[in-house]
Amino acid sequence: MLSLPFGIVWSLYAGTYGVANVAETISERLTPEHVGTIVGASAFLVNVPLGVWKDVRFAQMFARIPSRVANTAAATATATVPMPKLRPSRSATTVWLVRDALTLFGSFTFAPRLAAAIPDNLALHPQTISQLSVPALTQIVATPLHLLGLDLTTRQHHVPWMQRIADTTRSGLLSTTIVRCFRILPAFGFGCIGNTEMRKALHKQHEQFD
Repeated sequence: MLSLPFGIVWSLYAGTYGVANVAETISERLTPEHVGTIVGASAFLVNVPLGVWKDVRFAQMFARIPSRVANTAAATATATVPMPKLRPSRSATTVWLVRDALTLFGSFTFAPRLAAAIPDNLALHPQTISQLSVPALTQIVATPLHLLGLDLTTRQHHVPWMQRIADTTRSGLLSTTIVRCFRILPAFGFGCIGNTEMRKALHKQHEQFD
């Protein structure tokens, strides 16, 4: 929990939920009919730059050293060869922006709307069902975009688009999708549910003091 990767991920979700909570509290009092849109847009504006920053840092920390660099290291008997400073290209940033937009729309906007549309006689806890299922299902589309963005960041030389897409679909797409579906549950599944219940409890406690 004191490691740099944990701190990066914690900063991403703390910033996202913090801004989403503030936006929801303010919009409920000023424009209650547009709460979902305002919360989704606010979370998007914070999550996207933090998410891109997280992905770039992880690519810098965990990207595999190209073979030509490894061969040079072996030839010169160098203990370690630093990874070149990676910066996201415009294409990678655009791909990640679409990826995060899908995830945030599913988590903060579509899931609550779906829960409200589910009749009570069809499900005992429609909010829980939609909040756990929708963010995970968005990863079916978001995962290929995630892998494509990583490929655009680590391979910034010219590679045909069809070859990039073929490489990303061959390099563990199914396993990565499954992992990301489960990974999103604590982030925007149980996380959203716990955050909502915590807000309700704190608001109720605040009303009692008032």
